[in-house]
Amino acid sequence: MVVSNIIKDRVLKTYSNLTTILPALITAALTLVAALAWNNAAQELINSIAPTEAENFWSKLFYALVITIIVSVILAQFSSPNITIN
Repeated sequence: MVVSNIIKDRVLKTYSNLTTILPALITAALTLVAALAWNNAAQELINSIAPTEAENFWSKLFYALVITIIVSVILAQFSSPNITIN
């Protein structure tokens, strides 16, 4: 009886943890899929700008710089404190 209660409590705890963690994991996975899709689109855009030697070092460097600037601006917007003036 005591063992079955312990097992029941652990199963309920595990289920509770899964229902809390699973949506976050699914959201993270879908965000990764979206990021990879945007990555592919951005690479194609860079390749269309420099079609002759799109796979060379400079085009990849340009792509990395553009993405870094975009991500930095987005992260700066999210991390800036919300200032309200009354």
